[in-house]
Amino acid sequence: MSVDEDVIFDFTFDKRISHSVFERNQKTVKQMPGTSLWSKLKAVQHGQVYPVGIYWIGSGPITANLALDDLFKYLLN
Repeated sequence: MSVDEDVIFDFTFDKRISHSVFERNQKTVKQMPGTSLWSKLKAVQHGQVYPVGIYWIGSGPITANLALDDLFKYLLN
């Protein structure tokens, strides 16, 4: 079984849905030791870690559409 994915969607429980939260998370991740599991992941090495909002864990048609919008934005553009 492998956990090395091609793309990672990163979300936070912060109430603000913004890229500043994602950027803060990325700065923290970059401070991890170079031997960490995170830095060895294929998606991280290829720069395919994308910020998404907390709506990804929601339910209903609006949150589903928001998640689909993210998929189109990051995977098809």
